[in-house]
Amino acid sequence: MITVLKSKIAEIRVECASVEYEGSITLPANMMAAAGIMPYEQVFVHGKYSDKRVMTYAIPGVQCEMNGGAANVFKPGDIVHVLAFKQIEEHEDHIPIVI
Repeated sequence: MITVLKSKIAEIRVECASVEYEGSITLPANMMAAAGIMPYEQVFVHGKYSDKRVMTYAIPGVQCEMNGGAANVFKPGDIVHVLAFKQIEEHEDHIPIVI
């Protein structure tokens, strides 16, 4: 088995950040569905213009919001990429979803 990129939400702007939350990234529900990201699925978030990265879980909402510890890393106005991964057999063909 190998781990490959399942899907990527590219260049989404962080609209708000709240440290007073148990922790996660809130993403627009329609984007999560289009990317095949399930509620509470593990995701990696990295900055487009920085080397900052966090691993958290995604929850559906209306806009991109950083919650909990991730709110210390990314602030409103930051542009981030959200990546989800999956495991496949090494010989399987795979094309990730990018939105």
